[in-house]
Amino acid sequence: MGRADWLWLAAVSVFVTIIGHGTMSWVHRFLTASRSSVVFLGANAISILLAWPIHHEPVTLVQLLGCVVTFSAVVAVLRPTAPIVAIGDAADLASIHRFGPDRVA
Repeated sequence: MGRADWLWLAAVSVFVTIIGHGTMSWVHRFLTASRSSVVFLGANAISILLAWPIHHEPVTLVQLLGCVVTFSAVVAVLRPTAPIVAIGDAADLASIHRFGPDRVA
């Protein structure tokens, strides 16, 4: 490898580390670690999809199917869920609607 190759390797290593880990640290301010780890599972699928136009890498049907499954799982995990309330518990249901699921009176 020549000197230019080593410079490119160093630049990619530094920028990928700074951007990748910096983004992950930033996201942890807004998401729990359990949710953000699921989000970052999509990074491999994004890499596959970006390698196709940038590096002219062939994408197989199995890889595309894997991307669809991965993105579907990420969306399913991040979708907000409704609070679970016992049937007939009108007082609890009213307080959830008034204060929100995290601040039940």
